[in-house]
Amino acid sequence: VLLALLLLLASRGGRLLGYLGDAAAGELPAAMVWTFAACRLPEFLQLVLPLAVFLGTALTIGRAHAENELPALEAAGRSPLALAVGRCATGFLPALLVATLALGVTPRAQAVLAERVDAAARDIAQAMLQPGEFVAAGVGRTLFVGAIDPGTRVLRDVLIIEAPAGAAAGSTVIVRARRALQQPGNDEGGRMLELREGTQWRLDVGARDVQRVRFERLHWRLPVLAGP
Repeated sequence: VLLALLLLLASRGGRLLGYLGDAAAGELPAAMVWTFAACRLPEFLQLVLPLAVFLGTALTIGRAHAENELPALEAAGRSPLALAVGRCATGFLPALLVATLALGVTPRAQAVLAERVDAAARDIAQAMLQPGEFVAAGVGRTLFVGAIDPGTRVLRDVLIIEAPAGAAAGSTVIVRARRALQQPGNDEGGRMLELREGTQWRLDVGARDVQRVRFERLHWRLPVLAGP
C-alpha cells in the first residue's frame, strides 16, 4: 500500500504541476485544477496498482532470498508452489480493485470531466473570469472584466492587453470596450468575444505615434481550454 501511494504521489505530482502551469498561462480555469486532478485519479490508480504489486512482490522475494528465508521455509515444509500460490492470492484484491476502476469508476470520472470541460468551454466567462480581477487569457494576453451580468452573461467594462511574450519585439495592443458578448468560434475551434462600443490602441516598439481606432464591434478569440 505504501509503495502504491509513493508511486501515485510521484506520478500525480508532476501532472498537478502541469495543470497549475496551464492555469497560470490562462489555458485552464484555476477553479478546475482540482477537478482535473480528482477525475484523473482513478485512471492513474489503475495504472499504478499493478506496478506496485509487482515491485512489492519482487522486493519481498528478493529480501527473503538475500536473508536465507526461502531455504528456511522450504525446510519447514513450504514448497515453492505453495509460496507462489500465496503470492498470487495477495494480488487478488488489487486485481479486483483495478477491474472495478477500469470498468466502472474511470469511465464515469472521464465522463464527468468531459462535461465540466464542455460546460467551461461554452461559458468561458464563468470558468475563467472573475469580475474586478486581471486574469491571464493565453500567452501574452491579459483580460479584465468589471462585471458580468448574471442573467445574460454580458461582460461589462472589458479591458484586453496583448503584449509580446518575453523579449520578443512586436506591437502592444490595448482594447477597451463597454460590453462584450460570447459567441461560438469558427471551424478552427474556440469561442469569440464580440466587443462593442470600444477603442483599440496599438503601440509599436520604437514608434512615437500610437494608433487609435474606435469601433462599434470587434471580434476577439478566447483561448481554447486545455484538455485533460
